[in-house]
Amino acid sequence: MTRITKRGKDYLSFLLTIRNVGNTPLTGTFVVRFYRSTDQTWDGGDTLLLTRTVRVTRLAPSRTTSLIGAATVPSPSHGRFLLGVIDATNTIVESNETNNLATAVIP
Repeated sequence: MTRITKRGKDYLSFLLTIRNVGNTPLTGTFVVRFYRSTDQTWDGGDTLLLTRTVRVTRLAPSRTTSLIGAATVPSPSHGRFLLGVIDATNTIVESNETNNLATAVIP
């Protein structure tokens, strides 16, 4: 993740790698939402930055797909967190629904 500050705003660019940790191939469409947060927990106090729809024709077990994103947020955001909520609308049937959150400290 990178952060550039100009005129009171932080410009973030980031890459999210999504891995199929299940035992069966993943096929379908799901939503990934990115939030700015003061902690590593996704809750109602987080600010939605970006929503992306991901279409997967076939993601085999242990394979990955990547998603590139960018957002502009008020400065300062250094030390806060970027949260990526994968399958945010729960459209993909999974054996483990608790592993769909990625977190990173904003540099």
